[in-house]
Amino acid sequence: MPHNIIVAHYTEPLGWIDHIDDQYDVHIYHKSNGGFSGKHTVCEHSLPNIGREAHTYLSHIIDHYESLKDDPHSVSFFCQGGLPFHEKNYASYIKQSIQSALKSHDGISKIRADHFAQPAIHAPTRKFRIFEWGGRQLSKNRLDESFGDWFERVFNRALPDIQTFLWIRGANFAVKNAVILGQPKEHYQALMREIDPCDSPEVAHFFERAWQYAFCPTGLPLFVSPFKGGTTSVGLALEMMGYKDTGWEPESLSTSEYDAIHDINHRLSSLQYVADVPPVLYRYIHETMGPVLRRVLSDRTCASDWPMGHECMHPILKKIVFPQSKFVFLLRSFDAYIRSVKNHMALCAKSNIKRESQIKQSKMAVHVESINDPEMYWNMYYVDRLDCYKSLRDEFPTDVLILDLSNTSDDSKWHELATFVGVEPRKFKDVSFPWENKTNVR
Repeated sequence: MPHNIIVAHYTEPLGWIDHIDDQYDVHIYHKSNGGFSGKHTVCEHSLPNIGREAHTYLSHIIDHYESLKDDPHSVSFFCQGGLPFHEKNYASYIKQSIQSALKSHDGISKIRADHFAQPAIHAPTRKFRIFEWGGRQLSKNRLDESFGDWFERVFNRALPDIQTFLWIRGANFAVKNAVILGQPKEHYQALMREIDPCDSPEVAHFFERAWQYAFCPTGLPLFVSPFKGGTTSVGLALEMMGYKDTGWEPESLSTSEYDAIHDINHRLSSLQYVADVPPVLYRYIHETMGPVLRRVLSDRTCASDWPMGHECMHPILKKIVFPQSKFVFLLRSFDAYIRSVKNHMALCAKSNIKRESQIKQSKMAVHVESINDPEMYWNMYYVDRLDCYKSLRDEFPTDVLILDLSNTSDDSKWHELATFVGVEPRKFKDVSFPWENKTNVR
């Protein structure tokens, strides 16, 4: 499927569109009486002249949200009508941005993304405000907030440090359709309500600085597997790094939801990559499981236990619902793994944990209870899951960490885990790794 170019146009010359590849689907949104008279085939739309390019981008996302589900693996490039003013080599910039989005760990292009080591006049600092641009007065945002206060209220996350904050001047960037779909349509409708109905709102300049964060406002969810692999220890380590873990919550899903997940797991079991998922199945997963899994994850940023962690769900399922997510798969000796599984099963039988869970009547429980040779099953399960995460790592190299926990006296795991999640490892130089053992076998 072709990639999309979305152009926010006012009165700028659009002749440059005839000089880009004709392989793109081009959408031009006019906010004046102008039109496109070039040779490139385009789809033209009219919008009221409000909200600058932020209003245009959000209008396109909201109006085309359903059709994006049929083309999740393509990229949308958003730009202003005066793209050549920002980028002289605009055709090359479009290609580079699309490739950057395809390769980026979060699916958003990083070409021309600025870090501000020192605050500049228009840098996205906490106190940033802008009341005039291009000789025109701007209307203040509705709550008369600074950029930092607005950012934290709208995206429900702390404002990143100015030294690491990323933004693309001019708001010309690319994002994978799957990443757009990582948030429900209501998210973008809520963002649209932030835009004042005038032609020069201050908040549009806030959006220009925030697009790198608008598609995953609460940060990247991180999932830890496999069952009995050492997930409790790693969950504790992640909490020490600032993550909010879900913990053990089997009742957060209903029996029918467990059944739906079981059926989807089965349909995904023959697929190796997310890119192999047929659009019809991708749409079905997004529409049926998206609201469910977002509800269960809520405001937490990692999951190390059932059902969001462990292996209740195929990793491809989680990657579709949370396209910017990361995964940690834990390695340990198979003998230690089997001992831990057996001890856990004995503990569950003794405490009636399984009988108290919603899963007790689901297809998942029926499947596990029908196993004749548990040791052979868990051996096959472990090897199959490891292969699955290796494939996911092949497709998303920066999103999967396979962490060896076979040596429980090794505190170097801090460095690997911290580096993977973007935390400074030196903070944990003298901290012991939180080895935790619930069933007498780590």
